[in-house]
Amino acid sequence: MGLLSHSFVTVLSVLGSTPLAFGRSVPGKNVFAPRGATDGFQCEYPAGWQFCNDVGKRDCWVINPEGKVFNISSDYETQIPEGKTRTFDLVLSEKTISPDGVNKVASLINGKYPGELIEACWGDTIIVNVKNELPHNGTTIHWHGIRASSKFSNALSIH
Repeated sequence: MGLLSHSFVTVLSVLGSTPLAFGRSVPGKNVFAPRGATDGFQCEYPAGWQFCNDVGKRDCWVINPEGKVFNISSDYETQIPEGKTRTFDLVLSEKTISPDGVNKVASLINGKYPGELIEACWGDTIIVNVKNELPHNGTTIHWHGIRASSKFSNALSIH
């Protein structure tokens, strides 16, 4: 389990419930759907937090109730907004597929190739449970798009 210190997605958010130019907002809640996110994905922060990022002000992400601004200059390893915990269950299996028109045995994640998309927001904690149902292979999973401390992994370094 690792603490996500920055967003997986390019995000455009709003202050309050102002509609997004390219995204979706939820009136009256500290919830918003970032531009470019999959349908149904939302960032959530505790009561009193305000989103401060929009087309004209991209240098601010969110402000906590005490007025602390989380922005592009924040030390993302020590200054982390209060996100939510997101849990992902991955089942690894094998199946014959033909993504390029030629049948071949492939490793699938939750029956899909390519595998699952994991989306999160700045401050979220990610828990990934992996069940290996591959009949003949052990496996390794690695991540792209996040920086994680080696204290959360058996690997020497994850980037």
